[in-house]
Amino acid sequence: MTSVDHGTAYDIAGKGVASCESLREAVIMAEEIIKNRLNYFIKSKFS
Repeated sequence: MTSVDHGTAYDIAGKGVASCESLREAVIMAEEIIKNRLNYFIKSKFS
């Protein structure tokens, strides 16, 4: 499981200064984990 690396950020809410980069990186990491698990499953099942 992945998650963004910040808390609730109430101190910056509504100020337009938050970054979505952490969420983007979490999604990319989740995609890589899924690909690796599928590759492992395919290799172990059919080899």
